[in-house]
Amino acid sequence: MDGIEEQLAHSKSGKEVFEDMKFSQCTKRFPDEPPKTCPDCNYDGLQGIELLGAKEGTLFWECVRCEGRFLRYTKQTTIKYLNIASKLWIDLGGLENICEELPN
Repeated sequence: MDGIEEQLAHSKSGKEVFEDMKFSQCTKRFPDEPPKTCPDCNYDGLQGIELLGAKEGTLFWECVRCEGRFLRYTKQTTIKYLNIASKLWIDLGGLENICEELPN
């Protein structure tokens, strides 16, 4: 096996990706808006993170200072979206020739 087949054979499941991301121990979900301040460090700079191929729009929230990650959806729903993204493959070698204009 080589190339794409090898990479696909070694791709992680959504549950493995979820565990690798080390979400905060904060058990509260924030479905509509990020928390006003980070539950881990009290900083007021949180942003929505969108994951290419998983879901259109914010998948979870992340603190810009401590990088704490907070659920927008339940753990099971987040893993479901991560499973969708885990099947996505991008040819990074082809990015060196990518057009610098916005796509159509």
